[in-house]
Amino acid sequence: DSYDAVVIPGGMPGALNLAANNDVSKRILNHYSNGKIVAAICASPAVVFGPLGILENRRAVCYPGMEKQCPDVNFSEERVCVDANVITARGAGCAMEFGLEIVRALFGRNFNQRGGKKISAGAEKRGQRQICSDTAVLP
Repeated sequence: DSYDAVVIPGGMPGALNLAANNDVSKRILNHYSNGKIVAAICASPAVVFGPLGILENRRAVCYPGMEKQCPDVNFSEERVCVDANVITARGAGCAMEFGLEIVRALFGRNFNQRGGKKISAGAEKRGQRQICSDTAVLP
């Protein structure tokens, strides 16, 4: 495949529909086995990646409560998790961080030093939770 990454959205029943599609599964596995980036957010890490074996021996996260879909996976409590070519995120509240990690994986950790358009995800605190904080420069 000529794509640099496969990014799987979350939500239900979309994650179930993607997991049931053999063409989607083949594309994901092809990218994964060739060391290309595979990323999933919300329910999809557990529902789509888990049954494909992608999360075996990897750090990963998923939407809270979906861990039961993959009892053999040791899910982390992080908001976004990067383990080699696998990127996972807990849910929509982590979407900006998830997207920035995908950009970093594609363009390198120092992509924000290359110049280009600035994007900013401002820090916001609600109670004890830090919502999202990062600034990036896209190529």
